[in-house]
Amino acid sequence: MGSHLCFKVFVFFFRVETRTLEEVEEVLHYSSQTKTSLTRIMLDNMVVPLPNGDLDISMLKEVVQLINGRYETEALDNVTLDIVHKIGQSRVTYISR
Repeated sequence: MGSHLCFKVFVFFFRVETRTLEEVEEVLHYSSQTKTSLTRIMLDNMVVPLPNGDLDISMLKEVVQLINGRYETEALDNVTLDIVHKIGQSRVTYISR
């Protein structure tokens, strides 16, 4: 009689959604203190429409610089085709609607 050992390895990748610079700082602090499978930080509503029709992407740029390539970044919500180029100037990894 033969016996077989079967091992299944599950790998989970986690994403976390943030809405403020403070939340991003909290995620970065936690991930620096703990071994984590975090792969992406999602940046929700970090683009501010201005009265003149332009966009303020300064918070998005600041957060992307703070993350500094340690994780993928994704800008989401309030994204239309009209503003994708402007959001892309922040150097986020992904843009979603």
